[in-house]
Amino acid sequence: MRILQVSSAENWGGGETHLAGLVEYLRKRGHDVAVAGRSNGALKAQIQLPFLNSADFITAIRLRTRLKREPVDVIHAHVARDYTIVAAAAWNIPGVKVVFTRHLLRPVRPHFFYRRVDVWIAPTSQILETLAPLAPKATKVIPNWVDLDRFPFRPHPVHRPFTVGLLGQVAPHKGHDDAIGALRQLGGNVRLFVAGKGEISYEKKLEKRAAGLRVEFVGFVSLADFFQKTDVLVVPSWEEPFGIVLLEAMA
Repeated sequence: MRILQVSSAENWGGGETHLAGLVEYLRKRGHDVAVAGRSNGALKAQIQLPFLNSADFITAIRLRTRLKREPVDVIHAHVARDYTIVAAAAWNIPGVKVVFTRHLLRPVRPHFFYRRVDVWIAPTSQILETLAPLAPKATKVIPNWVDLDRFPFRPHPVHRPFTVGLLGQVAPHKGHDDAIGALRQLGGNVRLFVAGKGEISYEKKLEKRAAGLRVEFVGFVSLADFFQKTDVLVVPSWEEPFGIVLLEAMA
């Protein structure tokens, strides 16, 4: 099959890890897979489009033109702001299955163009329930997964001070502020190791809130390095009931 994956994500996170793994898996199965996204996006996009916002009909028209010129069997969107663009681009083009994956608990607002969506996918039943107001044609729960071969077991002693790790995009809905607040209550015998990047203004806000605490912001690090330096993982996200990082930690 010819499959076009679409993601305008700017920063790397669990959703992008999921999509990169999906692309690799589908290609190994012999499918022709391409990625459409921003030129400066988190993923290496073969098809580069602006994706300015959810109402960017210039991008929708350009994507539609490409779908007519180079037909695909499936077009699959992963980011909410891309949904209307993809649905509009595929409108009335026969033979193209439109698939949307929803990763967050935050409800999706109904839209006329969502009538074009053939299947909605969610990693948990809780997320799937939030899609009910959209009256989807079909839905499917497909749990997140990781390749266990990427996570060989490497034992390490308990760190001193005891180190709590928080891995993911640095953003308000990820709960970093709550983690820092909890650390302040625990006192000085615990360290928080924060890996990931986000908006600079929000990172600076967190750094100010963490003043006087054992909090280390390290940006992007390898998974092996992160898990070697931490004793326990904390996932305080408000909107992700089943993030990829949970599987990576258990692997």
